[in-house]
Amino acid sequence: MKLRTLFPLIILFLFKSNVKAQLVPGKSISPPHLSVISKEDSLMSEIRSSIYNNIYNPKFFGEYTTPTFTILKVTYDNNGDVKHISFSDSADSSFLKLYSKMPAYHDIKTTFKNYGAIKSYRDISLLIPVYYEPSYTSHQNQNFYYFQIESIMKFNGKEFVGKSILLRPIVIRVLKEHNM
Repeated sequence: MKLRTLFPLIILFLFKSNVKAQLVPGKSISPPHLSVISKEDSLMSEIRSSIYNNIYNPKFFGEYTTPTFTILKVTYDNNGDVKHISFSDSADSSFLKLYSKMPAYHDIKTTFKNYGAIKSYRDISLLIPVYYEPSYTSHQNQNFYYFQIESIMKFNGKEFVGKSILLRPIVIRVLKEHNM
């Protein structure tokens, strides 16, 4: 018997014999690498949205009008727990004070912990560049002073040293009035 005639007979047999698919408890029917990628992407999207929405907020850009380029550093310890989250020294005290006052809509530290668990991060830092530009116009070039550039990779007055992963920057531009 040829394979072309055998295949429909096998299919017919399976339907007629009431053979049921069985799921093994605790096992997913989707390939495991697909679920990890989607969860990872979902968590990173949540992190990026949280940072963006805390800064792109009328209360924030209504009170803080200085362009800022800084690095958000998330440090994981040997156990994979988030040790601390901080901005680099290039973020001035007004920016930090206002950012800390913004209402948090969810616990970003837990989100970073879950992201680190999926990626198996241990004893490493994530570095996320954050650029905030209030009163943005498409024709405007922003100038930064040397001390601002120098302080981008300093945290609490010390140069950053250690293993790190540099992630995609978060750019927050607030359009000037009548500039759309």
